Amino acid sequence: MSNIILSFTMLATVLINSCSAQKNTTTQTTLPVETMVVKTDSTTAVAKTDTVKTVEQITVSNPISEVYADYIGLKNSLTKDNADSAAAYAKKLIEDVDKVQMDKLNASQHAVWMKHMKDLSYHAEFIKSTVELEHQREHFISLSKTMYDLLKKFNANSETVYYQYCPMANDGKGAYWISENSKIVNPYFGKQMLGCGSTKETITVK
Repeated sequence: MSNIILSFTMLATVLINSCSAQKNTTTQTTLPVETMVVKTDSTTAVAKTDTVKTVEQITVSNPISEVYADYIGLKNSLTKDNADSAAAYAKKLIEDVDKVQMDKLNASQHAVWMKHMKDLSYHAEFIKSTVELEHQREHFISLSKTMYDLLKKFNANSETVYYQYCPMANDGKGAYWISENSKIVNPYFGKQMLGCGSTKETITVK
């Protein structure tokens, strides 16, 4: 009888130890998963913080970045033959020219800005005041030349951009424009000759 009791006691002990071992194993398997989740959240938070800092740095170092963005919007409107949209972007460009903080410019930037700011507003005013695509495109030629000079001086692009040329524009005299894409999408002819032109210069971020 005592042998039977002893056997049951030993069996119970083995079962208890086995259950304890399984619980420990389960706990150890779960922990790395929780740790990974925490690390993932932490990484995401850091990435968001870095992104915010980058945007702030671009804004501070490029006081004409909004003007440049307006130009790109205007250019894209002309590629789509959308005169109303082009006029709206021209209106915004004029407003953003007036908002440029002069105290953020260094001496050389200030000299270039004072030289070109009136030209920007002048040609944008004509584009804003008409819905005739041909007339808008005439002033876009001069607007692009001015924007190119400013872009080179201010490094206003936050990504690589392309200085492109169409030999057929401007009554066969040729005309340039700035694009955020390497693919040619012609703002002077739109759907009529969308792919006419070539890239003459690649302007990288400095």
